[in-house]
Amino acid sequence: PHLQQGTCLATCPAGFFADSSTSCAACSAACETCSGPGSSDCLSCPKPTPHLQSGACSCKSGYLGNSTHCTQIDECAAGTHDCFDVDFCTDLAGTYACTCPPGYTGDGVTCTDIDECAQNTHLCHSLATCTNLVGAKATKGYDCTCSASGYWGDGFYCTDVDECSLTSALPTTSPHDCHYNANCINSQGSFSCACKSGYRALPESCSKC
Repeated sequence: PHLQQGTCLATCPAGFFADSSTSCAACSAACETCSGPGSSDCLSCPKPTPHLQSGACSCKSGYLGNSTHCTQIDECAAGTHDCFDVDFCTDLAGTYACTCPPGYTGDGVTCTDIDECAQNTHLCHSLATCTNLVGAKATKGYDCTCSASGYWGDGFYCTDVDECSLTSALPTTSPHDCHYNANCINSQGSFSCACKSGYRALPESCSKC
């Protein structure tokens, strides 16, 4: 029999150990059951402390803990990750994952810029100029700008500017400069001027016949 708080027991209950043939003593607060009073004398661990290691209850890798519980470490927020860019660090249970930003290739720790313009893997319009973007904060790997004269758009699509129609002329473009006695004739990417009927062409104007 074992004595605990004035009561005789056949065996010591959980949280206690037989410190002699006749009495029970409390385990360390770090243990659920134990063989001795120390924190390294544990036989089982209280939840949610995950596992027993060399007689001591400890937290798994990726967790911080004390004698009673473990708390997950957010490596992304703590800055203890090794990701190429913190914005592409994802916290996971006990660990974290890294991915490369758009326009980069790699394992998330080592990322190399992809030059979509040089590799011709971009989606720019044939009448647009592709500009490679380098930098972990780039929202995409490249940029497109309509570059052909007489065209406008977002670079992924470029369409003809109708210089002859004042209502469709963009603020960034000039309407046609045809003489007031001439007709403007729109064409893809350009326009031309032709003197009206009854007028003849001079170097910079149309003169009445």
